[in-house]
Amino acid sequence: MGIGLMVLSLILICETFLLIRIIVKNRHTKEKLKREEEIIKEKALNEAKSSFLTHMSHEIRTPINAILGMNEMIIRESKDKTILSHAKNIEDSSKALLGLVDEILDYSRLESGDLKINPIQYRFDNLINEVLSLTYEKAKAKGLSFDIHINPEIPLRMYGDVVRIKECLLNLVTNSIKYTKEGSVSLRIDFKKLDSENVELYVIISDSGVGIKKEDLNKLNNAFTRLDEINNSSIEGMGLGLSLTSRLLEMMGSKLEIESVYGLGTTFAFSLKQLIVGWLECGDVVKNYEDSLCKINKYKKAFRASKANILVVDDVEVNANVVKGLLSRSRVKLDIALSGEEALEKAKLKKYDIIFLDHRMPKMDGEETLKKLREDKESLSFNSPVIVLTANVFNGVRDIYIEKGFTDYLAKPVFYEELERLLIKYLPEDKIDNNDYADSSLESAVANDAKPGSDLFATWDFYSFENDSDSQILSLFGDISYIDYEQALRNCMTRNTLINSIITINSTLPNNLEKLESYYKAEDYANLEILVHGLKSSLKLIGALEISGQAAHIEDLCKSKNYKNLDMEYDALCVLLTRLKADLENVLSPLKDDNKKELISKEQLSEAYLAIKEYAEIGDFRNVDQIMKHLLDYEIPGNEREKFEKVKEYSLNVDAKGLLEIL
Repeated sequence: MGIGLMVLSLILICETFLLIRIIVKNRHTKEKLKREEEIIKEKALNEAKSSFLTHMSHEIRTPINAILGMNEMIIRESKDKTILSHAKNIEDSSKALLGLVDEILDYSRLESGDLKINPIQYRFDNLINEVLSLTYEKAKAKGLSFDIHINPEIPLRMYGDVVRIKECLLNLVTNSIKYTKEGSVSLRIDFKKLDSENVELYVIISDSGVGIKKEDLNKLNNAFTRLDEINNSSIEGMGLGLSLTSRLLEMMGSKLEIESVYGLGTTFAFSLKQLIVGWLECGDVVKNYEDSLCKINKYKKAFRASKANILVVDDVEVNANVVKGLLSRSRVKLDIALSGEEALEKAKLKKYDIIFLDHRMPKMDGEETLKKLREDKESLSFNSPVIVLTANVFNGVRDIYIEKGFTDYLAKPVFYEELERLLIKYLPEDKIDNNDYADSSLESAVANDAKPGSDLFATWDFYSFENDSDSQILSLFGDISYIDYEQALRNCMTRNTLINSIITINSTLPNNLEKLESYYKAEDYANLEILVHGLKSSLKLIGALEISGQAAHIEDLCKSKNYKNLDMEYDALCVLLTRLKADLENVLSPLKDDNKKELISKEQLSEAYLAIKEYAEIGDFRNVDQIMKHLLDYEIPGNEREKFEKVKEYSLNVDAKGLLEIL
């Protein structure tokens, strides 16, 4: 009996113990599940926040870019000093807002863990040039002394995340400029050789600004915290820059050091290890930058380069023609190639001073074309500067293309100011015209011919519209509901370029629709991707943003190989393109008969040539331009067309000698 009770007691004890273990285990399991659920919720919340911030940044960027575009047209067309001053304020404020959007986006990516360090090979001088181009003028505009000391022995080529290094430098230098009312800002960069493959960069940024209170120093890493708000309320920003910089430096194995005396100024410092790619020195980066700045300012007023030979390579004809229209201002001698193969043939026979090369082309893309060009030592242009044309616009894209061998990078849609900057930077000085003539010519044109909103250089576009059909086309085109006319005009810059873009797209749409169907049915997704990439940029150019977006969506599906979702999107694009084709035909077809030109008589043409010759002898190319403008309103007889094209070319290139010889 006693033994039975003992056994029963033991059983009860074991069951109780097991029950307690089960209860404890269940509690732990519930707690673990709760923690996992909280982690999942937190992760989902972070992803939602990151997605919201990403979309918000895009939604904010779109209207800001539109504001900048329209404001750019005001700056270009207005001569009123008060209006220009207001427009400059709009530009500065809009760019500041874009900077804040970028900071928010980077912060959200940091929070979600999406922001990674991506090292690439880069040139140290290019890094410094980009930092100075965004800070040098700001410091000078505030009347600050900007002292820059960079060791000329720093290796030229290194390996690191140049995008994040540039972001850190920009944040710190810009911060110093913002918080310094008078005095100076300094940037010092030195280095120490660690071994045969590595160096350590030392960066010090100092200012004589407002400084930071001792009790506020530990708040610098807090995002969205602005220090000394009362005294600094007039200074733009949200307090993200220093927090971002500190965290980015930590991700790159560094640490931001700060010393400050309130009322006297602040010093920021950090060191950064970088892998070197050869021991070639960077040289006097600051002097080279200041020299290039002087060169740009020298030709800023009216840039002409009539002796320069330029090649534009783009498989989308409308894109090439837009660049041609923009380059007509500078009167360069320009050729167009619509494929990599054609570009190589032209480059072999002619020495080009600059080649603008599209990145995405069928059969032979930009990278392959560049590689073949550099390999062909017999080509007259094998070592010419090659600038990539691309719609890829993300941080660090320039460094990526330079690493691939391109000389520089130009974003689509192309804007004249950036195009001109690259021409001034890469053209030899002997190919740039005497600026005195260019200035006086421009001033004369402004004084005598310019009206608000007119295109001073419209007569130099590759096709001239100077009659009522010009206004009629633009009026009808602007009535197409899904076309953003103002965006189109901003992209094309001149009315003539826009009209020619409309005509070119209209003429190429039938062929592109056939190709689209052919590639889709053959499941040739590689060529389909290239075709919609080209359509995306050309449609965006004329303001057909909805259709451009649909083409971009198909491009993304092809890139990600998500072919199962392609059917519906392909059908939608075909519907949109067919509608556009019909609408453009409605715009252009009523004007075809109206655009028939009167045949010029032999006597009239001879008189015009005689007048052109007389004006060319005294260098009066403004009147030469006016005569050519009137001749373009007439049909030239067949036996005179070759000579007329030569006269037009010599007039375009301000070539008095050529005109006198042919006339």
